Amino acid sequence: MDSEASPKNGHCFLILVDNAERWLKLHCDRTEVDLQATTSEEVEGRMRTAIGKANLLIQKKFPQFRQLCHANLSQKEDDPFKTTEQDLSGFWDMVLIQVEDVNKHFEEIELLRQNGWNEIKASVEICPESVTPSSKPSGTRTRMQKSNSATSVRSPALSSSAAAKAREEARKRLMAAKAVGRQRKASESDKDVEIFVS
Repeated sequence: MDSEASPKNGHCFLILVDNAERWLKLHCDRTEVDLQATTSEEVEGRMRTAIGKANLLIQKKFPQFRQLCHANLSQKEDDPFKTTEQDLSGFWDMVLIQVEDVNKHFEEIELLRQNGWNEIKASVEICPESVTPSSKPSGTRTRMQKSNSATSVRSPALSSSAAAKAREEARKRLMAAKAVGRQRKASESDKDVEIFVS
């Protein structure tokens, strides 16, 4: 398989991981500065969580992924264990789920920053309009409300259901990525067969 014909080879993935790392470092630096401005322990904990998760990606997952990219770029034909584009794509999909999770943490921090570091409460409201059953449970809508109190408490039922929903969405994305990888592998195995007649 020719790497130029491939939509994403090691070089493309190296660019993706470099961009993701730059983005995470930028948000970590900004959050470190904001950490000095907040007085709420809960907000401070959220900030430290986001920074910690981002640093784990930067220090552990990204270097591991870069090694795979370099292995893909420098492999020889007689290597017993080749690193394929599908390997890179699958690993990147798993890393991307973690990057998106960290992104959600930084988005929450941005909302808190815009709200003057006050907690944002989520409330559930019944909507009269009909909603398809596959998209939302029987006509409920979640609306964000600003809180004037810095010491407001989130409802454990809402936060656990939101976490369960996020986990389910991540599982669905992973399953979809695996299905795409299997399809790609099956279609490439069909393309790699060449018959020479002399």
